[in-house]
Amino acid sequence: MSKTGLLQATLVGVVLLQVLFLWDVIPGLWTPDIMAHILESMLPVRGVIMLVELFGIAVLFVDVVTRFDELNPKWKVLHCITVAACMIGYILQFFVYFLDSAYLE
Repeated sequence: MSKTGLLQATLVGVVLLQVLFLWDVIPGLWTPDIMAHILESMLPVRGVIMLVELFGIAVLFVDVVTRFDELNPKWKVLHCITVAACMIGYILQFFVYFLDSAYLE
């Protein structure tokens, strides 16, 4: 797999983790049984998942900074917005789970 393919897979993985987080946090969303099972199975390893997600977002950010001129002009803005949204989502995710672990609900 090429370097670009690995970076795209990392971006897709981070976005999927963000979607799972939002699905878990937003109240009132209809959750299928399989999705509820996935979310429950992620709870014991939440710290490891967040650490891997942090490394993934850091790699994506460094990639955007170092290869900005080489990015496809057609997708450059969308790529930058997606990485920025993942960074903001991670900060929100850290804040939500920190408060949850501190029992400050």
